[in-house]
Amino acid sequence: MAQVGTSNYPIPNDTGANFRADVNENLTDIYSTSSGSSAPPAAVAGQLWIDTSTTPDTLKCKEGSSWITLGTISTDLGHASAASPSFSGNVNVPAGTSSNPGIRLASSSNSGIFWGSVNDIRIKAGGSEAMGFYGTYINASDPIRLPSGTQGAPSLTFSADTDTGIYQGVPGAISFSAQGTLRAYVNSYGLNISNGLGLRLWDATSNYVELKSASNVTTNYTLRLPPAVGSADQVLKLSNTSGDLAWASEIGIFTHFRKLSRNGASSPGATQVSGATWYAYPMSGPEHLVGDDMTGADADVYSSDCLIGFDGDNGAGTDRIRLASGAYYVEWGVTFAKCGSVMVNVFDYTANEHIMSSEPGEADANVNSNIMVKGSGYIKLSADSDLGLVYRCDTAVSGGLGMGNSIYATGLPPQWAYFKLWKLSYTSHA
Repeated sequence: MAQVGTSNYPIPNDTGANFRADVNENLTDIYSTSSGSSAPPAAVAGQLWIDTSTTPDTLKCKEGSSWITLGTISTDLGHASAASPSFSGNVNVPAGTSSNPGIRLASSSNSGIFWGSVNDIRIKAGGSEAMGFYGTYINASDPIRLPSGTQGAPSLTFSADTDTGIYQGVPGAISFSAQGTLRAYVNSYGLNISNGLGLRLWDATSNYVELKSASNVTTNYTLRLPPAVGSADQVLKLSNTSGDLAWASEIGIFTHFRKLSRNGASSPGATQVSGATWYAYPMSGPEHLVGDDMTGADADVYSSDCLIGFDGDNGAGTDRIRLASGAYYVEWGVTFAKCGSVMVNVFDYTANEHIMSSEPGEADANVNSNIMVKGSGYIKLSADSDLGLVYRCDTAVSGGLGMGNSIYATGLPPQWAYFKLWKLSYTSHA
């Protein structure tokens, strides 16, 4: 410790030897910068002191009644150098403003970093705020450029899933990768879904409708939707070979085909006709009417689901099928066993009228032969209607039609029946 005591500064008058010792003590204090573990007791304002109680030693300056730390006894007094400084602790800078950033270039005061508030950092470039980092989001005022990336290492990805994200597969396209594989991309043609994947349209719960191409497409083609919504009961169809779709009336074939067996069921699945002693059997295969469940409970079929009904005296049969409004071509046929004469009509139960009749059928004179009665033609329904086949037969007359009696042959029901419908597309002309 080389510090002068209070008794020797200022240097007192003394004998020659003592005076010389006091001068040397003061010079040693000056030469050692008052080095010591405690402050020099006779210090004056502006005096320097090397505090040896710290590691490394600290250079301090007397300021009033306090000592101000100037730095440590190390390179650059422990401060950062002007060129390539290194810091071992926090660096505190002023918050700054947009016009005077807290961190900026010495040669450009309009570019740098400043803090708009406690929880945001903003970057200014060329006099404008280019990007802001806020507590819950990032705001970019200028475009952000990313590397092109690959499907296995997308440009924009997730910390927990680095092979799922967005990248640029080829110029002019934005590609979407999932689990390291290209799934879809957007280019000048629109949205492209890769590798035979589908487009799923989800409802509000957990169900979806998926659109998907065939797995063996042999040539590229485009389907274009109509420019406006169609009417009720219309369907989409190709209007040309360029892939343009247009609304049109439904085109299709609907078929009912029934075998009727008297006095009991002779095969599985028979349904007894209401109030009768014969049974109706469904015919399997693609020609069977879609949605017909054979119970008469759905929207397609009513009552016994048979289509064949005795019309009584007033034409009020009970077996029918629901058809939407439109134009149809129909064919029908019914086989009767041992019936003298028969006529079968297509009956509109909704309008309560006969709309088409068969040619009369007549057995031989002894009324022992089966009769097939059939017909065909075009019908047009102006509204949704219930249609069915109704018949009148006469077993009491040997020869001749004798239809006026309207006798129901309870023991001689129809044996076979079919009813085919083609819904037609048509155009009205002036």
